[in-house]
Amino acid sequence: MTQQDIEIFFAVVEKRNLSKAASALYMSQSTLSHRLGMLEKELNATLFIRHKGHRTLELTPYGRDFVRIAERWMALWAEAQDLHTMHGSHTFYIGAVASLIQYLFPYLLQEIFRKEQSQIRLMVKSMQSAALYPALENREIDLGFSVLPSFYSNVINQPLLSEENVLMVQSGSPLPPGEYGPDVHPSELDPTKEILFQYHQDYRHWRNYWFGYYADPAIGLGDALLVKDFFSTPTDCWCVAPVSMALEIQRSCKVSIHRLTNPPPPRTCYLLTHRIPRTGYEASMELFMDYLDRFLRNEAAAGHLQMLT
Repeated sequence: MTQQDIEIFFAVVEKRNLSKAASALYMSQSTLSHRLGMLEKELNATLFIRHKGHRTLELTPYGRDFVRIAERWMALWAEAQDLHTMHGSHTFYIGAVASLIQYLFPYLLQEIFRKEQSQIRLMVKSMQSAALYPALENREIDLGFSVLPSFYSNVINQPLLSEENVLMVQSGSPLPPGEYGPDVHPSELDPTKEILFQYHQDYRHWRNYWFGYYADPAIGLGDALLVKDFFSTPTDCWCVAPVSMALEIQRSCKVSIHRLTNPPPPRTCYLLTHRIPRTGYEASMELFMDYLDRFLRNEAAAGHLQMLT
């Protein structure tokens, strides 16, 4: 089993078609089929099944279980490659939910990139909260930022920060970025015009309390960039989102921000670390955490968040 075999496996998982997978890897279909067959022979198991009359492939139960092993293989391969790259500097893998990467941490990441390229190479992955915990436990990432707590035996879960949820509405004459309009009571909002961004339990409880269990939103958008796209065109919809996201959208769209008189609970971000960090990466961790601490203190001083550590 080689690195290329694992890449072939993941290409077929993604494309679900041998021809498309071969094209994506710039190899012939016959070569890909042969390598995939050799992998299955080596594992003594069938990874994919093809239904009669269909060109698409599906993972077998063994194939689904093999995905996690293959992901760990890829992570170990990347770690091995890192031993002789960048003249001794280390690749540091970070996983975080998309809205944190897109709206809270961009300036932090840019500062580290500008000032510390010779010391650390950041590899940042957008991941759902539920995926961050097993990824960290399997050492696919070195550090994680989640918005949901969970328990894994080798993962330390520490509340890092909280930020209030605010209301965004489109405005013909928006206030300057960072300024807030008048407070709004939830009873003033029409739930049928909501852009539902948050799906976690605390927000759903708040929403059900004010609007009822059967009040459907205008649309559900679990991706922060999609919310921004909606506000870039005329709309009479509204959205409740973490303040870091709202402030960034306010800078590029005609949006006014309002605090709610009875707001949903703040969004909590959790810092995830492995109980036994990778050997030789202590300096990278310390460097990143120093920058993170300074960044969060500045944001807290500006009133954008509350530090929990």
